[in-house]
Amino acid sequence: MIDDDDDHEYSPIETLIINDCIRLDEINDILSYFPNLHRLSIDYLDVQYLNFNHFEQLIINYFQQVTSLYLSLRHDVDHLNANRWQQLILNYMKNLKIFDLYHIDIKRFDNNNSKTNIS
Repeated sequence: MIDDDDDHEYSPIETLIINDCIRLDEINDILSYFPNLHRLSIDYLDVQYLNFNHFEQLIINYFQQVTSLYLSLRHDVDHLNANRWQQLILNYMKNLKIFDLYHIDIKRFDNNNSKTNIS
């Protein structure tokens, strides 16, 4: 966890690729250091115990400058609501050019070998 000190320094980094599992509360802390972020790729964002409202707030706070967003999510189908994504993108991600969401439901995958890919 990153220190909650208000005096932290900001990074000029514009591209961030996270090739690991990260929880929503962790990404919130990390993104606060990258105000110039334009491209974000997260290999696996763990949203299993968090509803879409929390994720929506993260987007509103940190993703307004993002032009490319690549996410892999597991478990929660609440994060697949196309209408909510459309409203988020139209209202808060006006610079977004590439949106790639990969979702896998582990329970269904184990039983039916099924995947969902939304682009």
